Amino acid sequence: MYARLVVLLLIITACRPPASAPDDDDAPASGPLNLSFEIGDQPVGWSTGVNGVGPVTPPKDFAVSLDRTVVHDGMRSLRLTGPRQGMVLGIGLTLFHALPLDAVRGKSLRFSGWVRSRSRQGGLFLRVDGPGPRLSTYNVFPVDGGADGEWQQYTVELPIPADARRVIIGCYHRDVGEAWFDGLEVSVGGVPLLERPTI
Repeated sequence: MYARLVVLLLIITACRPPASAPDDDDAPASGPLNLSFEIGDQPVGWSTGVNGVGPVTPPKDFAVSLDRTVVHDGMRSLRLTGPRQGMVLGIGLTLFHALPLDAVRGKSLRFSGWVRSRSRQGGLFLRVDGPGPRLSTYNVFPVDGGADGEWQQYTVELPIPADARRVIIGCYHRDVGEAWFDGLEVSVGGVPLLERPTI
């Protein structure tokens, strides 16, 4: 009974988004959000999380990289990679980005992106934290992947409460295999959000 409970808790934890994110003071005050991963040799502006906690360094056999060969648009995509064989139950790798609160509070937020996953273990998430420790909204979009791992687009639209304390978008991959992410888009009130507002 105890062993079954531990396994269940590991599975639930692996599906969670990052429990923490960089404070606004740690993120650039202005500049591109890098939603298509075209800036820098690493995903500039994004943070790595593992098993619902971040930012942290990925564990052994897990990697975050930019791929120039598998892309949906532009020159590069994001690739999250797990072990090539075996099963590492409960290890969930995420890449997440905290959005500027002043730009999204009290408005409708639309988040979409293209995902390709051969392992069917990848997806996108949108998280909104309210006052206190509680999680007010959490949406995960698991990727079916298809027989050949085709690119698929996923979209969600949510109203952001005026008292939101943190709004996070992200990509996740669990256990073995790999997943690619590209062409992420964020719009607020129907207007594309491409840069952090200049303060």
